[in-house]
Amino acid sequence: MMAPTHIAFGVFSVTGLFSLFSISLHRDLPALGATILGSVLPDIDSPKSSVGRLLPFVAVPIERRWGHRTVTHCLLMVGALGAVCLPLCFWQPTLYAALLMGYLSHLVADCATKSGVPLFYPQPSSCVLPGNSRYRVRTGSLAERIVFIVLLFLLALTFPVASLGGTWRALHYVMATQSAAYSDYREAATEALLDFEGRWRVSRQPVQGKALILDGSPDRFLIAFRGDVWVYGEQGDILPDQSRVEATEAAIQMDTLDVEDLGLAQVLEQIPPRTFVS
Repeated sequence: MMAPTHIAFGVFSVTGLFSLFSISLHRDLPALGATILGSVLPDIDSPKSSVGRLLPFVAVPIERRWGHRTVTHCLLMVGALGAVCLPLCFWQPTLYAALLMGYLSHLVADCATKSGVPLFYPQPSSCVLPGNSRYRVRTGSLAERIVFIVLLFLLALTFPVASLGGTWRALHYVMATQSAAYSDYREAATEALLDFEGRWRVSRQPVQGKALILDGSPDRFLIAFRGDVWVYGEQGDILPDQSRVEATEAAIQMDTLDVEDLGLAQVLEQIPPRTFVS
């Protein structure tokens, strides 16, 4: 496949995998660069490739000695690259993972071409995906251009998921349940806001807005909203319909909260003692 297709597939693959661990690739420019580098690096064995034209003094000897799609297109080279770059794993693990995943994405993509790749080189048999050659892509063909367009479309879909904090946070955002919101609240390292829609328990009138979360449990939040303190939950002052948690950039200042200033005395009589009280 051509370099643009490899880059698109590499970035799409790494973005998706990173999202599972709540890592946003598009916000980590060094890791994004490592992904792009890894996705084109196997073609260093060809002086005609984009990376080969940049490094002909490396590409020409490799092609003369081993040929194209041999030693650089196998799992043995992935292991060698991982070993050489191992110090990077201790310094920048996301950079290390992005580089290797980008490299692997190139091999997977080339398995989908007509000739495939010898993943288990020096064993010469080519690995292909799928097995029927009719469904594999010829490099530079119209089919590859279509694949490239589809990858760009899929990549555009993955970035919103990554911007929400990864696959699980995106799922929590869609679910908007109390338990999902509490899970995000527990992971927040800063002050968090509750973006909610619900109803007042007494009047059943709808209410929505954003409130500072003072404390939380799986079934309720203690929130500061409209100048007062309320219990948000099925047994609280506000009955929940949709609940989402947004982390802020403000550091948690537990020692500044005061029961009397916040009007918490009556609320605290009905719920267990909270660790935020100074």
